[in-house]
This record gives sequence, structure tokens and C-alpha cells, in this order.
Amino acid sequence: MTTSGSWWRSWGLAYVPADEVHADARAAARRARSVAEGAADRFVVHFDVDVLSFVDAPLADVPEPFGLSLDEAAATLAELVASPRFAGLSVTEINPDHLPDDELLPRFAGVLAGALTAG
Repeated sequence: MTTSGSWWRSWGLAYVPADEVHADARAAARRARSVAEGAADRFVVHFDVDVLSFVDAPLADVPEPFGLSLDEAAATLAELVASPRFAGLSVTEINPDHLPDDELLPRFAGVLAGALTAG
């Protein structure tokens, strides 16, 4: 194992801080995509909704006030799924108990669908 904080490098993973995504979601996703494409013939994107801003999308178990907006997540996912090496998407940690209304979950599903078809 490598030193604390950089173990992910030894596994061929990219760490893209939220600030980088906030600044330019597509550019940050292109960087992550480049690492994924360089590490494997195929890759799967794991999307844990805990990365979303709880203010924008209260879907997660762990509130993240400075997380990604739905638009940033959509731009990121669209860039990743556009790769010819993209093999699949897993989505986790949606907590329906946190839904403020009946509109957020369909909106989230629409964002996912839009990102998948944009790629």
C-alpha cells in the first residue's frame, strides 16, 4: 500500500476534487475519463448520490452541503459515458426518506437518462 491519501493511484484511479468539478465539470470529467481509459479496456462508473449537494438534491444518506449540483453531475456523467470504453453505471445511496416532494426523484432520473443518452 502506498502512503496515506494516495493509495488510489496504485489502483489506477483518479481523484478529482469537487472544487475542480465546480470550476469546469466537463474538463474534470475528461481528466478522470483519460485515467480510466488508460487503466483498462472497459470501465464502470460508480455514482454514489452522496457526492451531490444536499441543498440541490437531498437524496443521500450523508448530507453534503458543498457537493455537486445535478447539472454538474449530469455534465460529468455525460462525458464519462461518451467513452467507447464505458461499460456500465451503478447508482447507489438514494434515500427516499429525504425526498422533499414527488418531483425530485423523477427529476434525478431524467438527469441520469439525459446524461446516458448525451454520451
